[in-house]
Parts: sequence; structure tokens; C-alpha cells
Amino acid sequence: MDKKTALVVLGMILIVVAFYFARTSATGIVGLALLIVGLLAVAAATLMAEEVPQKEEEPKPIVEVRKGPGVEEVLWLLPEKDRIIIGYLYKEKKAVNFKDLVEKTKIAKATLSRHIKTLEEEGKVKTEKDGNSLLVKLSKKARELLDKLA
Repeated sequence: MDKKTALVVLGMILIVVAFYFARTSATGIVGLALLIVGLLAVAAATLMAEEVPQKEEEPKPIVEVRKGPGVEEVLWLLPEKDRIIIGYLYKEKKAVNFKDLVEKTKIAKATLSRHIKTLEEEGKVKTEKDGNSLLVKLSKKARELLDKLA
């Protein structure tokens, strides 16, 4: 219980006891004294409520913020499958056969195909045919951006 609440409770108890003494005994001075003390306790609690809070210091950050994000931080902003695809292609630094990409990323062919198509439309990856194979690589713009962050 905080100080303000304790003072209010004490003041109210003293006021109730003062009225009890005033009604039941001839010692009106005791009742009057208790009434005054009770009123003073309630007044003190009211004054405590009007205290102006002091300005608090700004909290310090839990983690220091770096001047710029790294590759990992940027990749974490992407959906999980896109992050896996782009991260793998960035690490390989060359075009990767679609079948190898399926094997290495453990993403189903249909899902991987859909994500590659979306990433290509967004300009993040490029695809090219090599005979019967499909090669996938990061677009020049995406690679340059990730290289700047590394």
C-alpha cells in the first residue's frame, strides 16, 4: 500500500472512531482530537496527490544501434522462403541450377517455382535457360545492395 492510500485509510478510520466517541461518551475532547487528526491525514493525502512528478531520465537503449543494417538484418525482413532463396543465392555468388536450389534449400519444387517467379517480377533474381535446365541468380541490383551492406 502506498503512502497516500495509507493516509486516506488512517484518516477515515480516525474520523469514524471520533464520531463513535462523540456519540457514546462524555469525553468529547477525545472525539474532537481524533476528528482533527483524521481530517489532517486526509488533507495530507490530498496534498501528496498534487505533487508534480519530476522529469525522468530518458531510458538508455538495451542494444546499441549500428549505423547501418547488415545483410542478415535485411534478409530477416523478407518472408522465410524468400530469405532462404536470396541468402543461398548471395552465398553462392553464381547462377544455381533450379534442381540444385530445390535440393539445397529443402523447398518443394512448386513452392520454389512460385517464389522464384515472384522474386523475378520484383527484380530481385534473374532466371535463364541453359538447355533443359533453369539457372537462377541474384539480380545485379540485389547483389550490389547486399554487397554494400556486408
